[in-house]
Amino acid sequence: MFASPLFAELIENPARPDLILQGVAWLANLVVVVGSVLDYGRLPIKSRRDIGGLVIAFLGATALLVLATAILAPDYLVAFTRARRRHWPWIRS
Repeated sequence: MFASPLFAELIENPARPDLILQGVAWLANLVVVVGSVLDYGRLPIKSRRDIGGLVIAFLGATALLVLATAILAPDYLVAFTRARRRHWPWIRS
C-alpha cells in the first residue's frame, strides 16, 4: 500500500480495468488478513509454532510476489526498493 503507485494511478484513471482489478484484489487480500487475525484471536489454544508458521507464510507469499513481478513486469520492481526506504508523505524527495 505504501510503496505501490496503485492508489495514485487509480485516482488518476478510475476507469482502467487493470487498476480496478488490482484494487479489488488488494481489498480482498486485506479482508483475508484481517479475518485471519480475528479468527486467530478466537482460538482457545495458541502455540509458538503459529508465529513461525505466520513468518514462513509471509516470507513465502512475499517471495512469490517478487518472483512473479520480476518475471511478468520487471519495471515494477522499483516499488519494492521504494518500500525499503524511509519516507514521509509530507516530505518530497
